[in-house]
Amino acid sequence: MKHSLAFTLFLLVFHVTKAQLVPLDINLVPGLGTAGLNHDERRNVIAINLFSGYSDRTLLLQLSGINGNNRTLSRGLHIAGIANITGANLASIDKDYKESLLGTVHMQGIQIGGLVNLVRGDVSGAQISSVFNMSEKEMVGIQLAGLANYVGSFSLGAQIGALANKTQLGLSGLQLTLGKNTVGAEMSGLQVGLFNEAYNIEGKNSTVKDRSGVQLGMINKATKLFGFQIGLFNIAQQSGGTQIGLINLYKPNPIKGNTLYGTAIGLINIGDFVSLSAYADEMFRLNYEISTGNMKNGKAIRVKWNKYVVNALSYSHDPGINHSYGIGYSLKKLYFNRSNTPNMTETKFFGYAFDFKMIKKDEIEIKDMKVLVSGFNIILGHRVIPKLSGVSAFLSVGQKIAWGRNYEPENPLFITDATLFNKKIKTWTGVSLGLMLH
Repeated sequence: MKHSLAFTLFLLVFHVTKAQLVPLDINLVPGLGTAGLNHDERRNVIAINLFSGYSDRTLLLQLSGINGNNRTLSRGLHIAGIANITGANLASIDKDYKESLLGTVHMQGIQIGGLVNLVRGDVSGAQISSVFNMSEKEMVGIQLAGLANYVGSFSLGAQIGALANKTQLGLSGLQLTLGKNTVGAEMSGLQVGLFNEAYNIEGKNSTVKDRSGVQLGMINKATKLFGFQIGLFNIAQQSGGTQIGLINLYKPNPIKGNTLYGTAIGLINIGDFVSLSAYADEMFRLNYEISTGNMKNGKAIRVKWNKYVVNALSYSHDPGINHSYGIGYSLKKLYFNRSNTPNMTETKFFGYAFDFKMIKKDEIEIKDMKVLVSGFNIILGHRVIPKLSGVSAFLSVGQKIAWGRNYEPENPLFITDATLFNKKIKTWTGVSLGLMLH
């Protein structure tokens, strides 16, 4: 009995010694300071390391001239001239024990490192450095780096780095960089960078409908898009969201389990709908148009109309006495009939369009070269030969507004002068008649 009691007391004393709480620990380097050779077991409240320090954990404040190292926990404020490391020196220990320790490695507070901050576990708080911040597991808070930030699991918060930010799994928050942002799984929030990449951008058509993601950059790429891409060049392998850009590239297949396609708004849209048109109107005798876009309800059943969102680029030319030309852009919503009868699908269509066109007439002086004509049109069309697909005739009627002086169309209907926003404009009813190859 006495031996058993003595052994129990020995274990208690040993545990207290191994897990001693030290109010203040001062070190020159690990092993040379108030901690002696037991530095790796110390639990410090405040640690001051003239050059470098190492302990099991620091709970309130750690100041290090070069680097500060904690094995399992960093809490409070940690400032180092070069690096703050949490989960340090684990490479040399038993693999199974290391894995168990990684599950308990945490940084809760603020790390300010001259060059880097490294946490081989979870981060709750802020990492600030001039070069690189890393959280090997989850991060809740903010990473701010001169070059790059990395999270090995999920991020809830912000990553701001000059060249790159990467979250290995999902992100809910912000990535901001001049270079590349990467999210390996679901993304809700905002990516702003030269090149943004995410696997799944959340949005209104996704499983979680109250979250939405936005990519804003020169090049945006997503495997699955439910949210928004806004940039010069947008790429989505499967789109159920919205692309707004100069060039939009997407596959015409909707995401599995979703009958709705996304919407592409841009000058060039590659992936689904393409048509060529030639028509005449009251402004130009010859107009040539190429339209690209996508079908919104391609996989939907029991519907009577195929719905398209279409972007059109046009070139206009009038070889008459008053030689003139123009370039234009139109955003259209078109409805083509759907039929179970062979060769009778998309034999007729209707829709509406918003038009914008820049016009130049040779006799107009340079200061009056730019005339902007905008309008809203209603479109009706029918296949020329119903059972032969390809060519449809169409009629478009709408109201036009000319935002420029000294301009008047050749054959307008109901033209009037008006004032809008203290500027004189001309408005009239326009009519177009032409053929479309689809």
